[in-house]
Amino acid sequence: MSETQDIFLRAHTVVVSPKSGRKGKGKRRRRNFRRFLTEWPEYAVVFDCETRIDTGQDLTFGFYRVLRLDGDTYQLEEEGAFFDDDLPGRERAVLERYVDTADTEVKSFPPRFPLHPRSRFIKQVFYRYARKGALIVGFNLPFDLTRLARSTTPS
Repeated sequence: MSETQDIFLRAHTVVVSPKSGRKGKGKRRRRNFRRFLTEWPEYAVVFDCETRIDTGQDLTFGFYRVLRLDGDTYQLEEEGAFFDDDLPGRERAVLERYVDTADTEVKSFPPRFPLHPRSRFIKQVFYRYARKGALIVGFNLPFDLTRLARSTTPS
């Protein structure tokens, strides 16, 4: 038996060819925006975090992709997973089994789907590309960034 479910999406549209003819401040703003659209960073890091469902919402694991600009399209260079440094062994074993069998879209031999502790992901992937000026992409980026932080205090 199939069941119908609602799907809710958020979207942001971008004007690629702004209309000309407007004067003043608005025109300058559009021109700067158009300049931004033509200067995409060489790399993009796309990631998402999964958390506990309690009020603390501590990181459990996440997935990431590193993409490199090739012409006008980003091409996948690396993808993998990361987990909280303090993740219990039983839960970590589930992730290890997953990455051992995960299919990757990265063209390499042998196929690689690395699994990093959060601290290593931050140093070897996140900071590495952020220092290169990479575009950092997340579905709920402010929340996901706080899950990667070394220490936080409850609010």
